[in-house]
Amino acid sequence: MAVGSVRPISGQTEIAGFKVNASTAINEGEMVTYAVSTGLITAAADSCTTGIIGVAAKSGAVSTIIPVYLNGVFEATAASGVNFAPGAVVYVAASQEIDAGSTSDVSVGVVVDTDPASAGKVRFRLQRSRVTANTIDTPVTHA
Repeated sequence: MAVGSVRPISGQTEIAGFKVNASTAINEGEMVTYAVSTGLITAAADSCTTGIIGVAAKSGAVSTIIPVYLNGVFEATAASGVNFAPGAVVYVAASQEIDAGSTSDVSVGVVVDTDPASAGKVRFRLQRSRVTANTIDTPVTHA
């Protein structure tokens, strides 16, 4: 399996196992969302409105259980033409990149470091949604 574009940097102290949906495999390094109705995870996509729960720690085929990082600092690629300052809230963009979001998007996290010379790489602290009692508490929704 391929490896996603988001890589862990530091602080990944919580890992939990989640079952991959029955239609699409998940690659290591992909941001994932959780569907309360099915109890399954899928790779996050642009305009994500369901809440990110973490980043896949390993790749997994459909219907398998994979470990997911639930916290920590990660590095991702910023969408083309988007520049961030530390403290900016970031959202999932196409191709597992991050951007400034649009109406109803749910945040991925907050920028902790950015280096313009790093070919668009941005480090962010994961601000995951919390899954409790079959509900998802989402962090920040873009206005």
